[in-house]
Amino acid sequence: MATLLESADAEPLFNSNSMTTPEASSLSHRFVDNKFYLLVVIGEIVSDDHLKCAIADIERGIRSWDTNLIDCNVDQELKLFVSRHSARFSSDVRGQKILHHKSNVLETVVLINPSDEAVRTEVRLMVSDTARHKLLVLSGQCLENTGELILQSGSFSFLNFIDIFTDQEIGELLSTTHPANKANLTLFCPEEGDWKNSNLDKHNLQDFINMKLSTAAILPEMEGLSEFTEYLAESVEIPSSFDMLEPPTSGGFLKLSKPCCYIFPGGRGDSALFAVNGFNMLINGGSDRKSCFWKLISNNQSQKSG
Repeated sequence: MATLLESADAEPLFNSNSMTTPEASSLSHRFVDNKFYLLVVIGEIVSDDHLKCAIADIERGIRSWDTNLIDCNVDQELKLFVSRHSARFSSDVRGQKILHHKSNVLETVVLINPSDEAVRTEVRLMVSDTARHKLLVLSGQCLENTGELILQSGSFSFLNFIDIFTDQEIGELLSTTHPANKANLTLFCPEEGDWKNSNLDKHNLQDFINMKLSTAAILPEMEGLSEFTEYLAESVEIPSSFDMLEPPTSGGFLKLSKPCCYIFPGGRGDSALFAVNGFNMLINGGSDRKSCFWKLISNNQSQKSG
């Protein structure tokens, strides 16, 4: 596992308003050395194969955590999570689950099918938590070119991750920590796009937090880890395409009498609906499972598929 170091000609990530150097700070904040924090994010899952890959990534990510099993018995802690965790559901974000358990040693948070806002919020909470040793595992589908983790609303990219450290509150907290007491953050992320070619050494993150990209497995196979991943696999619900399509709010208010064309520039792929009275033709529906055109055409008086 390689520690990313700052290069001599690094481009500063933080400005003077968000973070100052440790020497110029009061160094009042302190991370607790015997506290650990695990955050697992499971993005949008659309098939059994995607779920199997995500679960395998979670296992790889946790086993790549370079942590002391004497100080933090990961095997036992994950068993406690399975039997004692709490669950929160969102009334605003359909299908989102947040599983949580906190012991005297390890705090574990699992986001299942979250929104982009929920991911950013929980990553901020993890970074600012007093636990000194932290692991972030990002699992699920990602875009091939950028590596963005696909969520049910939006995505979580490398730039989104970096932006969290530009937050003024986060910057002040990290900059008031003594260099000998910096937090340790291990990151298990998609091996695609910006994550793979992130060049974290171009930013001055290492001045304020010890950050590592996880690689090979360090921890052994554990019964608690198997129970943990099996439970998560059972907790993920894979929606059908019909579950993603909301029913129309009113019946057939869209009546067309002349040839027309509706263009929907969204959904990770543009689409167009050509329509005349009694006949519709959809061109390129896009790749997003939440169809950008559905709310309109579901209220058309005449719908045909082909």
